[in-house]
Amino acid sequence: MRTALIAALLFFVATPALAQLSDFERSRRNTAAYFNYAEEGDVTMHVSVWGAVRYPGLYEVPIGTQLSELLSIAGGPTVGERTRRSKRTVTIKLFRDSGVGRSVIYEQKAKNGVNATGRDIQVMNGDVLGVEAVVKQGLSWRDLFSVITAFASVALAVERITGK
Repeated sequence: MRTALIAALLFFVATPALAQLSDFERSRRNTAAYFNYAEEGDVTMHVSVWGAVRYPGLYEVPIGTQLSELLSIAGGPTVGERTRRSKRTVTIKLFRDSGVGRSVIYEQKAKNGVNATGRDIQVMNGDVLGVEAVVKQGLSWRDLFSVITAFASVALAVERITGK
């Protein structure tokens, strides 16, 4: 009973204090999602990196940071192991607030590799970088065998039901 009373008291005392924190201050308390890549004296901005990267989270970077730099410090796309039959597509999108909501201002798709082609733009305060990695496996002889056996099972069931 005493433990429950102390827990309730701590909850009611801590909740208003946490509610007064901004999203940025809350993110600073979670060190697993906040990364500071600025040096002393740099003018900084905050950008978010989400999706299939090694270190997703909120980044504090110097103003003037390029998209390729941000992707590199986030660990790059995590695409996993690639086999000969697999085809992978990595899609990189940069979202920016346009006044009425976020819109995509940059999109690049790379198939079977991550190529640094196209323009390298500067990220701005509040931008969100989204990385999506999709791996599609090709067909193998095992897949073909499964299809043939399923088709044969259906044909056998039809033959048994109809009696022909």
